[in-house]
Amino acid sequence: RPGAVTGSSDHSSPSTVQGLSSTGGAVRAEAPLENTELVGASVPFHDGGATAQGRARVVRYCDGWIPIDVLLDDLPETLADLRRKAVAAGRNPASLSVSVFAFEGTQSDTLKRYRDLGVARVVLVAPRRLADALPFLDRMARVIPAIA
Repeated sequence: RPGAVTGSSDHSSPSTVQGLSSTGGAVRAEAPLENTELVGASVPFHDGGATAQGRARVVRYCDGWIPIDVLLDDLPETLADLRRKAVAAGRNPASLSVSVFAFEGTQSDTLKRYRDLGVARVVLVAPRRLADALPFLDRMARVIPAIA
């Protein structure tokens, strides 16, 4: 079935996902991928390409888009472009889940804006130093319930 994974999970033998293969390292495309091979697979595929070409790739091959916030100059226009590309390709824009890796967009107002723009999830990138990470997580624990 499309998207089915075969092989062992211990990475000692090759695995295949309909047109992709891996031997526990890099994933290799065996041929140009077709949208029907990935969309609706048991494991959702997302791409983070922040360019117009990246968004076209999302529409053609993926279940969703997950860009990094610091690479986006104008999220509303970028989302509109993604949706236009989906419609032009005959795809329902609502079928594309949108997530954002938030390196800088972790303020309450920014997170509310993401929500209001239709972003389904935000992956918060916590500071690397423990002394900074714990206060960040405490702050996010107060912010998130007010947004959800």
